Amino acid sequence: MFRLLRIVVAAFACQLVLTTVAHAEVSLSATGYRVSGTASQATVTVNRTGSRHGDEYVRYGTHRANAVGGIDYQNVGGTLHFVPGQSRATFTIPIIPHDWRGPSVHAAVYLYSSFPEKLGPHNAKLFILHNAPVEVRDPANPLELPGAPNDAGNVLAGARFYADPHHSPAAEAARKLHRRHPKEAGLIQQIADQPFTDRFGSWNGRTPKNSVFQFLRNADVQDPASIPTLATYWIVNGQCARGGSADPPSRIAAYKRFIDGLSAGIGNFRAVVFLEMDSIITTPCLHGRALAARMTELRYAITALEQDPHVAVYLDAGAADALSYKTAARLLTRAGIHQAQGFFLNSTHFDWTTTEIAYGQKLGRALHGVHFVVSTSDNGRGPLRPHDRVHHGNEILCGPKGRGLGPKPTSDTGYAFADAFAWIALPGKSGGSCGPGVKAPPIGAFWPANAVGLVLNANFNISGPGKSRLQPAP
Repeated sequence: MFRLLRIVVAAFACQLVLTTVAHAEVSLSATGYRVSGTASQATVTVNRTGSRHGDEYVRYGTHRANAVGGIDYQNVGGTLHFVPGQSRATFTIPIIPHDWRGPSVHAAVYLYSSFPEKLGPHNAKLFILHNAPVEVRDPANPLELPGAPNDAGNVLAGARFYADPHHSPAAEAARKLHRRHPKEAGLIQQIADQPFTDRFGSWNGRTPKNSVFQFLRNADVQDPASIPTLATYWIVNGQCARGGSADPPSRIAAYKRFIDGLSAGIGNFRAVVFLEMDSIITTPCLHGRALAARMTELRYAITALEQDPHVAVYLDAGAADALSYKTAARLLTRAGIHQAQGFFLNSTHFDWTTTEIAYGQKLGRALHGVHFVVSTSDNGRGPLRPHDRVHHGNEILCGPKGRGLGPKPTSDTGYAFADAFAWIALPGKSGGSCGPGVKAPPIGAFWPANAVGLVLNANFNISGPGKSRLQPAP
């Protein structure tokens, strides 16, 4: 009887040991860790279970996901040593602190090669939260440019705009052509070397938050002293396309989500926003409730974006050959122009720079001193007029031959009310084929042949009629 009891006890003890050994492992304490982007480091805990009688060694490391080593955090790797009886150990991951606000990013954390105990759960994500406090906005100097605010009211005075010669559409085209067509690639690179206005719209999905954040984060990392410029093109795809009908509540709500995402993606970054290209120039297709809806959408956008601490908002005002300055002034006032920093001109046309400055000065005076920006990307050779302007519009805009780059982006224009010249429209962007036999990419795509023509015909001077009649800067 006693012998049988000893056998049973021994068997139970053996099973207990086997069970304990079977459950001995080393594992991460969680599948996800969270740390503020303003912190100095993140701490990761590793647990050891089982008998813990002897020493234990486990290797650890990190690698990038959408968080970038050297920008968001520092990659680490090493070996943890558990001494007998130790059940927990930690390692730290240095965080590179930033004042960014926006979507979080994550890196991968992992364990590997443990000895002698096996690995348990050994992969996790480290979420870095871009949750810095909202900074204070200075209405007189929202972009925090060095020196005192400009006495003439130019909030862009002294700004140098961000150029990304590696990731813009022109830069990508130049890289693709570099081997087979080096001469054309070199010409297109001249466009890539200039500040590029990134454009956001319905193609970014329900919200542009992540896309905007990535663009501005890259700018802040690559050239923190520069000011990025971005443009939106959302609402004109709706009302006029439906024959001028008013936006329904669902579409107005969708636009608000878009703007809220844009604002959240900008956060504490510095940026110039050219709000809703063509939104004023297309208003002749709208009447009554439809026009009221457009104005409501623009007012909401201005109000939302002005909550960001370091944003300068300029609202579309069309072009000199589109609306009378009195009509434009009335529409801009209704859209909330006096809450923004100004308006912009010529983003989808090829007009002479002098003609647009003259129109902008007249419109600015009508608005009691509101400032403006002129898009000069395609202005070097002025407009190309169709033979039948009644039926084909004031300009040929499909990507005609013979046009050229205009004045380079600058915040020193030399003219009153003109805060800057900017390449709001991407030089070389396809507007479609101008006639039979011309092979053009889809509208909006980068067109290398068109870009090459713009460079060859470039005229970076302020050209056009009536230059002597323009009001110089004080």
